[in-house]
Amino acid sequence: MVRMLIVSALAIALVAAPGTRAQDRPGKNDKRVKRIRDIQVLSDIDLKTTPLSDVLADLSKKANVTFVLGSQAAALKQAKATKLEKPKLPRQSLDAFLKAYMPALSVPNASYEIRPDYIEIRAEQKADALNPAGHIVDVLHNERINYEKDLQTTPFNEVIGDFAKKYDIPFIVDKTALGDAAAQLDTAKAEKLSLTSLNGLPLSTFLDVYLRALPLDAHITYLVRADHIAITSHEQASKVSGLQEAFEQAKVSKDAAKLVRAEARLKLPLVCIDAKERSLSAVLEDLRRVYGVNIVVPQGARENANSIITMRLLNVPIDTALEVLGPWKVIRKGNVFILTAEAGA
Repeated sequence: MVRMLIVSALAIALVAAPGTRAQDRPGKNDKRVKRIRDIQVLSDIDLKTTPLSDVLADLSKKANVTFVLGSQAAALKQAKATKLEKPKLPRQSLDAFLKAYMPALSVPNASYEIRPDYIEIRAEQKADALNPAGHIVDVLHNERINYEKDLQTTPFNEVIGDFAKKYDIPFIVDKTALGDAAAQLDTAKAEKLSLTSLNGLPLSTFLDVYLRALPLDAHITYLVRADHIAITSHEQASKVSGLQEAFEQAKVSKDAAKLVRAEARLKLPLVCIDAKERSLSAVLEDLRRVYGVNIVVPQGARENANSIITMRLLNVPIDTALEVLGPWKVIRKGNVFILTAEAGA
């Protein structure tokens, strides 16, 4: 299992989550979260005048806890708890401290989430009617499923209709790409599932598992479009992402090694990123958490992971996304992606 150390935008150590995702080990992770939540802390600095970056650095040192900045990272770094009645808070659990401290910050809608290996600090922006794709990506990455109906007996059109209403996201079936399978889809049920529920999974992971469990003649998946989620075929997804074109070019080249690489890339996950003033280290952690990929940032490239970025990528192969995110070279070793700044690596 790969573990690594990254320095975040706050110069706070960020320990990468293991390749096994949190939902795969709920019992163990619940204990970790409880341990972090119950840590007793006492910050002796003036919270009303001290920037969040310095407060988190102080807490990180005293409690040996990792913090990662999420959305609106640049604004959060300089935010101060100006709404507090007193400049200091009494000794209490870390969870209680954050519950009192976060709403007092000068950045609106600041919040936190305790994860097994770190605490994410973010400031959520209201849904932007002019940015539906951003809303879709946020829901896919961060909304965890809580669905009461039996997935093995509930037809597809009912399941997707429920999610469309709950999350305010249109789902559109690409009938052209699916061909005859489109007619089977409305009444299809997830008969291949070994469980009747997938509660607790992020919506993105749910869709991956659920769509594979439908008994159809075609292999189906989803794509994030500008204003909706398209239910389509794997072949169409490969075309949209450029993977199919790269594979066809490799065949024409008659280069055996190139063809092997292109064929292997057809199995890569397609990822989405919608980052507005987020630390690059937090974006990389999202990719690990949501898509279950192993990403290693060696010492020489860690300085690049400190930067704040604004970027949107939709339906992009993970290796391409990593190349675009930073000035590094991406080396793939099996299911591990190494981001190196070494020339000629």
